[in-house]
Amino acid sequence: MIADELAKLGDLHRRGLLNDQEFERERARSLA
Repeated sequence: MIADELAKLGDLHRRGLLNDQEFERERARSLA
């Protein structure tokens, strides 16, 4: 489910495990 993926990505991003560029790329992929 897209919402779950975005929540997981957001959590990783907040914790510093994804930088902004990685976060945007993964988010775009999950929305595609």
